[in-house]
Amino acid sequence: MASELTHPSYKIVPYQPRNMDGPFPYTKAELTPTDRSPDTAFYSQPRFVTHIDDNAIVSLKEYYDSELPQESDSQSVDARRPVRILDICSSWVSHYPPRIVKAASAFYSPASAASTYSPRTEEPPPSQTAAPKSSPIQCYGTGLNASELAANPALNPTASGRARDGEAVAEKRWWVQDLNDESELSPPEQLKTSLGRQPEESPTSPTQYGLFDATTCVVSIDYLTNPTAVLRSILDLTVPNGTVHLAISNRCFPTKAVRRWLEISEQERLEMVGDYLWWSGWREIEIVEVVGQAQGSRWSLSSWNDPLWVVRARKVAEDAPRSTGTVTT
Repeated sequence: MASELTHPSYKIVPYQPRNMDGPFPYTKAELTPTDRSPDTAFYSQPRFVTHIDDNAIVSLKEYYDSELPQESDSQSVDARRPVRILDICSSWVSHYPPRIVKAASAFYSPASAASTYSPRTEEPPPSQTAAPKSSPIQCYGTGLNASELAANPALNPTASGRARDGEAVAEKRWWVQDLNDESELSPPEQLKTSLGRQPEESPTSPTQYGLFDATTCVVSIDYLTNPTAVLRSILDLTVPNGTVHLAISNRCFPTKAVRRWLEISEQERLEMVGDYLWWSGWREIEIVEVVGQAQGSRWSLSSWNDPLWVVRARKVAEDAPRSTGTVTT
């Protein structure tokens, strides 16, 4: 499928911690938010809004279009199954590009009606051509609000790819989980079966080659109070050579962001996320500038756009050293 988005070049900086063999450098107090109430209560009401501006949304779609695996060129994918992408801390929109949403949101071969959409804030309409019964891409997600997750077309394949219109879902590919309460990803049994893992199998079973080819997270890594445990869990579910992409901006709910996040510069935040990845066992860590802080908008003369970075990493050989990433008091 030809891309519908441009692919700009990015400033990419490799990252390694200064003390790679040392202890995890953050304390429990530094990873505690001001508001310690359960996240399930804070996110109990759906928020059908976006948390980055229009320019950042389009730029993130362009990044995903360029960097997330494709059916034809991903070396990490078993040719016998679709590409599988996981979105953690997900909601009603994952900001995936049209090539992913069109493939993931349609389950059967529909005759879809023409419609229009805004590339700034919305996902694309269903494909105008018949979709194969077995999609080349499948998206899965976990988040805190069932109403938001149920409205995400990429996570709810339907006959015409229009989950938001209330159409019956052919296969629900999401589950609700508070990652600050339970750090190990726990897909429901029916999803484990559809993903090819037997319910009794351990996520780290040596007979498994991993479930996901890539994982994404949009402006939510700053809310995790045990980030290394979450990222280790993702690593265990990732295919060899698979990747993780953590999108970061300068917006947040300040009462729910961990304390240290609010006390340091944006560059230090990026390095902090790099540390999360390193101490959870990910390697080949890179900081990617997707939208620079002084970059002008493509739709206006304003330079006050949301900056956007992606801190990404790869799952390397199984014998790579892995620290426990234990949080100290």
